[in-house]
Amino acid sequence: MRGLIALFLAAGLVALSPAFAEEKHLVGADVRALLAGHSVAGVDDGGPWTQDFTADGGTVHKQGAGQSTGIWDVRGDQYCSRWPPGEAWTCFDIARDGQAIVFIAKGGKRYVAHFTS
Repeated sequence: MRGLIALFLAAGLVALSPAFAEEKHLVGADVRALLAGHSVAGVDDGGPWTQDFTADGGTVHKQGAGQSTGIWDVRGDQYCSRWPPGEAWTCFDIARDGQAIVFIAKGGKRYVAHFTS
């Protein structure tokens, strides 16, 4: 009986697996095409946030009562942003997982967002 239950459970997991998307890491032009002219929203330790990406390289990040205006670019295969008055660029790998976009920081921290436009 246990073997039969295990078989049904395993068959159920196999049947469900196509319903889950597989994360796909994006490169260069695909990163630009994904972000340019779009907006995303997510939640992190600081609460809900949104970010807009203009086609000409402008970006606005909003979280709580705060708002930052910066610039973005694709460098190599990464999304990179700079937030004046700072001069440093911060870069992230980008992945798609179904309808989600995942920003992956150098240390491995992941920021998951969904498109709002």
